[in-house]
Amino acid sequence: MLYGMAPPPFATGVLARCLEDELSEAIDMLPPWDIAEQMDFQERIKEAFSLALSEGMDFAFAVSSIMVAIGERFSQGAGGVELSTLLSRPRAIPRLAKGLIKSKLARRPLLPRDLWQLKGLMSAGMDTSVLRERIKYYWGRYPLEAYGSAEMLATAFQTWDHSDMVFVPSIAFYE
Repeated sequence: MLYGMAPPPFATGVLARCLEDELSEAIDMLPPWDIAEQMDFQERIKEAFSLALSEGMDFAFAVSSIMVAIGERFSQGAGGVELSTLLSRPRAIPRLAKGLIKSKLARRPLLPRDLWQLKGLMSAGMDTSVLRERIKYYWGRYPLEAYGSAEMLATAFQTWDHSDMVFVPSIAFYE
């Protein structure tokens, strides 16, 4: 899973840390939790994509505007990988070649959806409903939305069919 969240004490980082025990055996974070939280954001995203090129990526979770920004960087060619990175991770070469072929056949720039067929894409942020079409264009699928705030963390999650939001009863309990 792409670690595209802010580190603690930000809400997404605290939420990720709360779920760490449940997720750590089932999901490999790119980069790993402890290493990611020591990096600045740009460095963390660059390392995450470098790892995802060689190891693959099934899930991504980030703020909606970050997902769009990453997609835009890919489409402008800034998502490109340096030759030294490819030489240090030779397993990335076939994935990158396949993605480049897909994008050339479609006559458009390389996008994240050309490199990874994500099983899940989750986003948070007040702008998710506004950015959902752009996220689908860049990433190849609609995001599942998480709604929250700094005070309550995750208040509601979108259902699997993307039709409704469901409150988290232990957090969103109103008297």
